[in-house]
Amino acid sequence: MSSFVLLWFDVEDYITPQSDDALLWLLRSLSEMGVPATLKFVGERVRALQNRGREDVLSLVRQCELFDVGYHTDMHSLHPTVAEYLEGLGWDDGVAEFERRERDGFDCIRETFGKPVICYGQPGASWAPQVYGALHRLGVPIYLDEGGHVGIDGTPFWYCGILTIYRMRRNCTRINWGEQNRLQAAIERFEQLRGMMADKDGVISIYFHECEFSTAEFWDGVNFANGINTPRENWRMPKLLDPDEAKRRMDEFRSYIAHIKGAEGCKFIRGSELLELIRDEAPGRQYSLDDLTDIAKAFSECVSFQRLGRVWLSAAECLFLLVRWLNAYCRGKFLREIELPLSAFFGPKRRYRGIIGQVRLSCEGILKACQRLEEHMLTDRFIPSDVEVNGVTLSPAQFAVACARCVLQLLSNHTKTIEVSETMLQSEKCVDDSPAVWRWIIFPPGFYGRNITELAKLQCWTIKPAEIHAG
Repeated sequence: MSSFVLLWFDVEDYITPQSDDALLWLLRSLSEMGVPATLKFVGERVRALQNRGREDVLSLVRQCELFDVGYHTDMHSLHPTVAEYLEGLGWDDGVAEFERRERDGFDCIRETFGKPVICYGQPGASWAPQVYGALHRLGVPIYLDEGGHVGIDGTPFWYCGILTIYRMRRNCTRINWGEQNRLQAAIERFEQLRGMMADKDGVISIYFHECEFSTAEFWDGVNFANGINTPRENWRMPKLLDPDEAKRRMDEFRSYIAHIKGAEGCKFIRGSELLELIRDEAPGRQYSLDDLTDIAKAFSECVSFQRLGRVWLSAAECLFLLVRWLNAYCRGKFLREIELPLSAFFGPKRRYRGIIGQVRLSCEGILKACQRLEEHMLTDRFIPSDVEVNGVTLSPAQFAVACARCVLQLLSNHTKTIEVSETMLQSEKCVDDSPAVWRWIIFPPGFYGRNITELAKLQCWTIKPAEIHAG
């Protein structure tokens, strides 16, 4: 079994010229060692390199096949940050606003390096789900970062149809510069991770910033902390590292990377290589009647993502299969195979709580609702916010339970009424709604993304694990 190591850098310090030299050293070191990496650039960082005449840095990224490029916003910590400007917006206007604000920086990186932008990751804790809709428009296939907002057991996952490396927790590691015996401690943590993956293929996420090798404090903390926007003409330089400490960090970084490279069963990969290892095998497949029965049995009790053999299905995909089969049944067809479309589905754009207590619904009413819903999902690609059955308005999760129970009754030749009560999408638990995930020195005091958290939960109709199929 293999441990695939995804080494990535947030390249963001557009204020400190010394960080240009640190970046050049990192690029040359990785090139000499033959270690691939994914470099997430801030748009203004690239413009700063251009303005300072650092073609040595730009050309190395451009020409070296070891390096993938990603996007890390246009201005990073300049207010309003991503979460700040998206908090007050819904899904559609949020997607449009992100693209409007970020398109110039995205295009700058793509055009400067002549490479596809393989991933995106937010600055600090400035995460928001509307970004995923924009990534589809921009053609970015991976979300790559670390944070606490959403995730599944410290492993890669699919969210809104985007491969997401986020909230990796125990599977995300690095050198912590403030530790005693930091190099040895980092190696020991890595070896523990490798040992945990001895019986299966897994992904280990390792990240750094270029400025960690040049400055003793972060460039944005001294200029944009606590919601402050320091005018450009007053931007302050962060405190530089003592030369001995800078050299020590560089030496330890090289030793750390050399250890990992030499570890048995470990392989450094770029973001683009990860896409070859982790493929979503659910869309475009045919699902059997047995598969449908398994989904219906699971959904009748718990609406969440499901596993069928080696394939994971999101709650949205499961619902579509149930709806497609029921709609065909309503038209007099008894499908023994159901095809899942290739295009990704999205969750509802707004919350509807549905019924309180219990209600009984007829199979006939559910079948009629499925006629409308299949067409809606195929054209709109979104789960509706509510579904009407027999004059009763249900939440999507309640309707999913009704569909599942209706399928089971029809397959057993029963046509009784279906009982539905209060229920929720269980995969919403993948979202952390605590204030802790919004802790970032750059945010204005008290910032908490309530609307963002709500939208994130709604989009958990799309979440499911992403597994490596290296063979």
